[in-house]
Amino acid sequence: MIDQLITALSKEVEMSAKEIADTIWLALQMQEFQAESVSSGFPLKKEDERGINKQESQSEQGTLPKTSELGETPTPSPEERKAGIYPRNQQYTSKSLDLSFKVPDARSLREPLTLARALKPLMRRIPSGRELVLDEAATIQRIADEGLWIPVLKPTVEPWLDLELVVDEAISMQIWRHTIRELERLLKNYGIFRDVRVWGLITDENEQVQIRRGIGATARSQTPRSPKELIDPSGRRLVLVVSDCVSSLWRNGAVTPVLELWAKQGSMAIVQMLPKWLWKRTALGRASEVRLRGLTPGVFNQKLIAKEVSLWDELDEETGVKVPVFTLEPDKVATWAQMLSGKGSIWTLGYVFKLDATPVQKESGLFNLAYGDLSAEQRVQAFRVTASPMARKLAGLLASAPVISLPIVRLIREALLKDSQQVHVAEVFLGGLLKPLSEINIDTNPDDVQYEFIKEVRDLGVRDLLLDSVPSKYVLNVVDEVSKYVAKKVGLSLEDFAAVLRNSQEAKHSKITKEIKYFATVTAQVLRRLGGKYTQFVEDLEKFSKKYWLFQGNPKIYRMFDAIQDLKGMPWPLNRYAEEISVGDEVLIWVSGKESGIYAFGEIIEPVKIFEEVNDIDYWINTDMMSNLRTQPGPYIRFTTKLLDQPLLRKELKQDPILKNLSVIRINRGSIFKVTPEEWKRIHELINLGIEVQTSSKKGIDYTKLSNLLAAGKWKEADEETANVIFEVANSKKEGWLGDEDMYNIPCEDLRTINQLWVDYSNGHFGFSVQKEIYQRIGVTREYNEETWRRFGDTVGWRVNNKWIAQYCIFDLTAPQGHLPVMGVWVESSDDSPSDQWYGWSLGTRGWYSEVTGWHLNDVASTCHYRFSSFMLRLIKCNI
Repeated sequence: MIDQLITALSKEVEMSAKEIADTIWLALQMQEFQAESVSSGFPLKKEDERGINKQESQSEQGTLPKTSELGETPTPSPEERKAGIYPRNQQYTSKSLDLSFKVPDARSLREPLTLARALKPLMRRIPSGRELVLDEAATIQRIADEGLWIPVLKPTVEPWLDLELVVDEAISMQIWRHTIRELERLLKNYGIFRDVRVWGLITDENEQVQIRRGIGATARSQTPRSPKELIDPSGRRLVLVVSDCVSSLWRNGAVTPVLELWAKQGSMAIVQMLPKWLWKRTALGRASEVRLRGLTPGVFNQKLIAKEVSLWDELDEETGVKVPVFTLEPDKVATWAQMLSGKGSIWTLGYVFKLDATPVQKESGLFNLAYGDLSAEQRVQAFRVTASPMARKLAGLLASAPVISLPIVRLIREALLKDSQQVHVAEVFLGGLLKPLSEINIDTNPDDVQYEFIKEVRDLGVRDLLLDSVPSKYVLNVVDEVSKYVAKKVGLSLEDFAAVLRNSQEAKHSKITKEIKYFATVTAQVLRRLGGKYTQFVEDLEKFSKKYWLFQGNPKIYRMFDAIQDLKGMPWPLNRYAEEISVGDEVLIWVSGKESGIYAFGEIIEPVKIFEEVNDIDYWINTDMMSNLRTQPGPYIRFTTKLLDQPLLRKELKQDPILKNLSVIRINRGSIFKVTPEEWKRIHELINLGIEVQTSSKKGIDYTKLSNLLAAGKWKEADEETANVIFEVANSKKEGWLGDEDMYNIPCEDLRTINQLWVDYSNGHFGFSVQKEIYQRIGVTREYNEETWRRFGDTVGWRVNNKWIAQYCIFDLTAPQGHLPVMGVWVESSDDSPSDQWYGWSLGTRGWYSEVTGWHLNDVASTCHYRFSSFMLRLIKCNI
């Protein structure tokens, strides 16, 4: 057995006899220490005794026990942190909720030994030029041969390279702090390098790139030094720059001369924290991608042989800076290490930086690298197209997690995705799916930051879409693992934790209520999708976790309907209940006035924040009325909103036996009211059932024919009838077209009736309000903009193959959303019809506009856009 161990150690890491002996001795000492710690004087519970007996049994069978399975209290590692599973805004977090229970942390680098083996080509031993040791064999031989008792000395053998680990200290690198600490320990403890020093890459007050010893808060007292300090004339120094290449010093080119300095006088490389498909969105996108190889060990970067990847890149090997780039995936590390060791047949990925590249001053946010302003469905689709299979699995498992933070990610990887790497975490976190719920700055502990999947205001969120692809058993596994983690965080057994979640009365008096409220909210959201036996548990969770609110606004002070359409979430200033309102709570939007009532509902999507001035919230009509807020920072929140197809008006709610006691009906003063679960349930019954459309008309129009046509699915005939009734109600039947004045004369009551008939009979697929939502989402304005107007036409199907359609509209439910009623389509001139033609809003025998000939195409397009925009403004004015 010992012989096999010695052979293995000698082969794998080239250890000397003395080093092997020291290793075996240390292993024996550690074994003794562990045995003593288990049999310490602390009394063991029966469960602990059973656990130890089980471990003894396993050990006899040759299986080593896991540390976490022992009955002892584990020694906390430096990465373990104190509890606080729901990081809230500092102004509203009670100090009493900071629990001191510690939980062992999982690793970021899943297989450190595999990563160390990837660096094996760098584990060369060479004679030292500084230290000598006694050559016992040569000394004895000299004494025997020459009779001289003079010691023979020889150079000691030492590792080939020194390592300078230079860590980019930009804010965007904060989320990788745990990974970098583990990488530092690996490089120091595996004997790969002669010496390992860690430096922070920073800029001074003059925006000059500097380095300093150490990283993080403990290094701030260190004096900045020149990057020249890392130059070694002997050529035995390797510089590894750990970065995501996102910050301003990369984008403005300030770091390029420093890279050139290190590349000309030594070996250096970039350890990129992001997946390769994101590199083009970083500063690497401005460099030329190449393949690099070296013919001798430790060749300086500028002497590497470069091969172009793209024929379009103009490669200047003499002035450009050659830098190998790799991620922490073992195969990528191994390829680079083999190249550095001088295996001339090995090519590794790299980039050539241009010293004269044009600076880019704008700095991209870390979580804005991918996909920009897309819907949730588009984000998920784009992520699935570009991400690796492992990253897609990780995203699905995270969607099942009630709480998302970096420790939770490490926990899920440890338990369920053992083959995942750091780069897969980067793919998910920077793939346009997640956003942090609190600000990340230089002082932030990244493990304390909580994340949430992006949720669009009027669509299914990213979490919902990802969960559709996750099998139920995996959802339950994730919920189970995270539940254990959170229970330990708050100092409860799993059984007690479940009891607190289900018993709202017990939770009400618990000091950890706020800590687990968000957990309960998301758990309910996840388990609700499973249905069946989980339904009752979900209801119990929601009793504890959810609160219901009604926000009342005066449209004379606050532009209520504009705020409801805000795609970032409707902002709302809080004058009370700031400490009670939290993410996941549901809200009703009450608009005051003559037609007061509930016009929208939604869900809180962000923790309470602070606005410095009233102008930070965009929708005040009269800011002077709120001038007292200008000098008083105050709390506010954002929530998703969905406009009701038909508002629940006060006069109707007062007739309901349950809702007649709503606080807003009884008091009617104030902007925030609590809603009971019973009231909320009743309101949602009314919303789901829908209020029967009253085909009322201020002009006495009979809408029976339109209703019957829509009910029968005769969409083309209904479109023609819509034109007829619109002309009639606008008193424009004779003219056959509508001007601005005619549009503004259409009574809101009639517009609401026509719209509601279309919306109801198409299940929300067609209607004026559907078109208005698309119109506002795309960003069409009253001023003519050809690009946005075409985007609108593409979205609703009025443009096909880059041409506006006329006769070929689709009169069934396979048409794009918002396709009907037909509005403002035009066609280009053709051989059969040499003049540009204008076709009205209805393509039946009678149009909303008369046919116009002889107009220039652009005139027709701008007129179409102008008329349509006028009609949209009328819908907004009528709150449709």
